[in-house]
Amino acid sequence: MALFYLSSDIHMPIDSRYVESFNLYVQNFGNRSFDLLVQASQPAQPAQPLLLRLQRIQPVGLFGSTFSVFHNHNGYQPFYVQIATNIRNKDSIGILFELLQGEHVIARITHEYAGLNKLE
Repeated sequence: MALFYLSSDIHMPIDSRYVESFNLYVQNFGNRSFDLLVQASQPAQPAQPLLLRLQRIQPVGLFGSTFSVFHNHNGYQPFYVQIATNIRNKDSIGILFELLQGEHVIARITHEYAGLNKLE
């Protein structure tokens, strides 16, 4: 199982005071399909998730090999995103976060970012 975790809060490397919303893209670079569970929440309101989705991701080159969600609104409040898969090879997964202020992208974070904790 591959797990990824991204958090944003005041005075952290990803400072939530500057992030109004985010886009998330997940790409399968491997030859096997896998299940993807994405949960995004705010610590102040854990019972009301910003995003909760379970999706089957198809192998690279096939329709459904990419998962995208747009404008997940956190309203400049702290948030966290957890991504879990049922595949062991985390190198076959590409993840991209776009952090937004209004319609403007202020940062892009990929699966290679050290702060996107990879738990095995």
